[in-house]
Amino acid sequence: MKKLSVIALVAVGLLAASCNKEKSAENAATSTEQKVAESKGEVLPVDTVGSVVNWKAFHKGGMAPRWGTLMVKSGDLSIENGGVTAGNFVIDMNSIKVDPASVTEKDKKPADLEAHLKNADFFDTAKNPTADFKITSVADLKEAPKDAVAGAN
Repeated sequence: MKKLSVIALVAVGLLAASCNKEKSAENAATSTEQKVAESKGEVLPVDTVGSVVNWKAFHKGGMAPRWGTLMVKSGDLSIENGGVTAGNFVIDMNSIKVDPASVTEKDKKPADLEAHLKNADFFDTAKNPTADFKITSVADLKEAPKDAVAGAN
C-alpha cells in the first residue's frame, strides 16, 4: 500500500508540473537539481504488472477534475526499519489512461483527452516517452492531508 501511495504522489506531481500551457519545454524555468535520497536498507523492486499510478488533475479554479492511470515501467524502493528511505521510478507516459467516469460532458471523450495529454502541447510523449521520479527526501507527516491514502506516512 505504501508503494502505491508514493507512486500516486509521483503522478500528481507530474501532472501539476505540466499544467502551465504558457511555458513550453524550450523556455520552461527549472530549479536546481536536488540530491537524490541515499538508498539504505533492503531494495525492493516495483511490481510493474500489479502496480499502477493513479492521477487526478484539476482545471484552474478546481473545476472539472479528471483522473486516470499510468503504468510503472520500472522502479525500486529502499526500506529500512519499516520505512521508505529512497526510491526511483520510471513511468510509461504513453500508458496514460483517462477514467471515463471523470469525463462528464456529453461532447467530450476520454480518448480525446488522452490524445491531448500525449500531444506536444502537454507531455509530448513522442519526445518524452517516460518520466523519471526519484525520491529526494522522506519525512513523517505531522498531519496527514485529508485526501491521503489510509496509513500514508
